Amino acid sequence: MPATNRTDKVKLLVKTLQKRYKHIPKPAQRNLLECLMFAACLENATFEAAESAYSVLEHHYIDWNELRVSTPQEIADTLPMLLRPLTAGERIKKTLQWVFETTYMFDLEEYRKKTIGQTVEYLDAIPSCTSFMTNYLVQIGLGGHQIPIDEAGLRILRRLDLTKVNNGREEVPGLERLVTKNSGVAFATMMHLFGMEFFNRQDDAELLTLLKSIDKNAVERSWQEPEGVLKKPDVKPIPAKVAPPRSGFKPVVDLDDEEGESAGQVSKDECVEFIETSLAALGASKDGEADESGNHTGKKHSGKSASKKALSGRSTGVSPEQTTLWKQDEEEAAQEIVVEAASKVEPQPQPEPVKKEKTGDKKADDKSATVKKTQDKTPVAKKPETKKTTPPKKDAARKDAVKKDAKVSPKSPVKIEPKKPEPKSPKKSASKTTPPKSATKKLQQKKPR
Repeated sequence: MPATNRTDKVKLLVKTLQKRYKHIPKPAQRNLLECLMFAACLENATFEAAESAYSVLEHHYIDWNELRVSTPQEIADTLPMLLRPLTAGERIKKTLQWVFETTYMFDLEEYRKKTIGQTVEYLDAIPSCTSFMTNYLVQIGLGGHQIPIDEAGLRILRRLDLTKVNNGREEVPGLERLVTKNSGVAFATMMHLFGMEFFNRQDDAELLTLLKSIDKNAVERSWQEPEGVLKKPDVKPIPAKVAPPRSGFKPVVDLDDEEGESAGQVSKDECVEFIETSLAALGASKDGEADESGNHTGKKHSGKSASKKALSGRSTGVSPEQTTLWKQDEEEAAQEIVVEAASKVEPQPQPEPVKKEKTGDKKADDKSATVKKTQDKTPVAKKPETKKTTPPKKDAARKDAVKKDAKVSPKSPVKIEPKKPEPKSPKKSASKTTPPKSATKKLQQKKPR
């Protein structure tokens, strides 16, 4: 017999669904945001279509952010398997936008630590999140006792007079109390299958006979949405609160040195001097090119350019002590070059001093002594020490080979090409010539400038 009260209607509905649907699909394990996106695809769609639509969202798009920045029409074009793809695309896009603007990330796992009431309050604030999406997340994601019913299931419950409008929302009061928690997932799944089977066939004869077996007045009632149901207002999301700075943290960066002096402002004069010195340095680098022989071919700079160079040295941080050291190094290098050039010149022998015998006249002896002193005082160039010339290794090896050949075959005459005589000095070799002792002592005391 058909039931008259709400409790009997729900019990008869459960029995009818159990007889009709014996094998029901089991929900997959997903995180909270994935459950919410799957619920957006599953609403008013079959399980097969929802699974294929969700796989498109996972593989066609790079990440949730790309899906968020897409338009609802672009999302709908990729979900033709759904009955209402444009509506599903709007739910997906707007929900992701809300989650991102309130949490700055695509993650809802923090609501696992909170109560179910706080999660429901957060989801109800999203304009694009329907009651079916909220209840599906609570039931499948959090393990709560909420039964998700979409538009296809509500059309059947309206004919059975189990729905009621409360504060602008259509609800099924007492359904969670009449259906136990252990059988909540199974009832929600069978109710979804039943509603989608007759979603576009509300006046089908098979459906009407099934509803008459539960409630005799079900055929007379309307399956359309009742009056007084309000839509959620389109409210802008409140961005997440930024954590205040820690105690002792200074957000302002201090560029001054704590140990040294504070960084002062640069005056206009210093800026102009810096620019002028840089231009002068460029001109000096162009004019002061050196040729291959080492002679400087650049133009001489005036005193003004020298002062600019000094300023540039000051601006670059070069101290005057470093400049003096550099000058000393340059002078020493120049002296070494002069010494090497002098060593290449062939030494000339000096005439040996003639010893004069002492005469009886004192005046003549004094004159000869003064002449000798003046000759000793005359500066004499330092004669470089020349090393003994050694025959090159090739010539020595050649001579040794010739000697060996001569020992082995003394009868065969060996022709030795005469070596070109080297130009010798007109007199004694440089190694044997020694300057006078007086001159060498003075040269050892004096250093080259």
